[in-house]
Amino acid sequence: MSKVALLDKVQKKEPIHDESADILRKERLIEGRKPNYFVGKAIAQATDKKANYSKNVAFTKQQYFNWILKSIQEHGSLSRKDIDELLWDMLPATFKLPN
Repeated sequence: MSKVALLDKVQKKEPIHDESADILRKERLIEGRKPNYFVGKAIAQATDKKANYSKNVAFTKQQYFNWILKSIQEHGSLSRKDIDELLWDMLPATFKLPN
């Protein structure tokens, strides 16, 4: 199967074989973890899917930590529920469970 056809499957959230994913990943055409692959940054920029790409990329642990600390400084304290609510919308789209 051609790389173009494989990328089309990735964009449509259809499964691809592990070997195909390895090839696309080595060329940085896809990112993510099985089965939640998404097109790589260069593909997203070329196809005007930058926002979708950004929704799929996670922040670093340090960025999440800094966000929590900033919120604690603003409010004095946060409950676990507050932290969950704070971070939920920041999680990449592929990490979220369906409703």
